[in-house]
Amino acid sequence: MYTGSLNLRYPLNIQDGSTRPLSSAGNIYNWDSFPRAANANEIYRLAEMMGLADLKIRVYHYLMSTCSVDNIFERLFDPYCQATGHAPVRAVYKQFLARHWENVRSSGQWPALLRRYRRTQREDEAQYLLDAICEILNAVTWDPKFEGFLLTNK
Repeated sequence: MYTGSLNLRYPLNIQDGSTRPLSSAGNIYNWDSFPRAANANEIYRLAEMMGLADLKIRVYHYLMSTCSVDNIFERLFDPYCQATGHAPVRAVYKQFLARHWENVRSSGQWPALLRRYRRTQREDEAQYLLDAICEILNAVTWDPKFEGFLLTNK
């Protein structure tokens, strides 16, 4: 049941340097009693399936505002993100990659993704990874001089 509150953690820096969870309602809870973090991609998919537009919008904004170099590939390659209804979220992830490509590439995330692709045993996962890698490369390496070539040589 959706109650209007989500366990989507926005980090809050306390003076001692530690990070404590912050609920979507803005209340700070005792770390030990706080439930496990929700998978926002899963919540987005479930909100789509159940027709919960307000929840879907809230999760979309959470996913959009919390993208980082460290979590972008984890989110993009989450199994829930493969669903057809996830196209708007995937578009946000691809835009983030295009805008922050230099940081992503130099962070070590890109080589880790390529190693993951090499280790993949399941054909469906390998195909999804390969398709996404090609889309990422398309988004970050667009060159206008090839656009006319591609359009005239189809």
